[in-house]
Amino acid sequence: MHQLAGSSPYVVVPAEGGPDVVLDAVDARWTTLAYRRGLRKTVTHQVRVDERARSFSVNDLTRSAQWSVGVDPTGPPVLRLAGSASFASGRQIGFSRGREYGLRDDGTLGVAAGWDFRMGEGRELVRWAAREQGWRETMPRDMKTGIAVAGVTVALLLVAGIVLGILALLGRL
Repeated sequence: MHQLAGSSPYVVVPAEGGPDVVLDAVDARWTTLAYRRGLRKTVTHQVRVDERARSFSVNDLTRSAQWSVGVDPTGPPVLRLAGSASFASGRQIGFSRGREYGLRDDGTLGVAAGWDFRMGEGRELVRWAAREQGWRETMPRDMKTGIAVAGVTVALLLVAGIVLGILALLGRL
């Protein structure tokens, strides 16, 4: 896996239970007319291995943080500080593309931050490397938990529907 990651933007980081395959999708700072801004997006594919069973699972973890500080140009001059962060874990499918324009730290105008990535790209890298070694893939814990919660929810909705149907037939609703 280290050899494959060496020719890609991914970095293999040792972790408990197996390696993490990390992509720093965006890490940029720039200036616009009114604000100093920053954006950081990280995608981590958490690989967990069971050496006895020669199996592995891959959990997708994304982190995103952005901030801005400056003077609000829409009203009286007021210092504005804003930020947000997000976190998601589980099997993620998607494509992200973005461009942010402004004054870069080197003093030039243009694209201060640009990114294009497909969520499954790193996961496919891990799958290919593991299957080449004869390992089989299993579902990660977050995915199993999601399926269990969905199953329980459907079962409870069915029971509630049956109870409401019986009450309606008996005229007690």
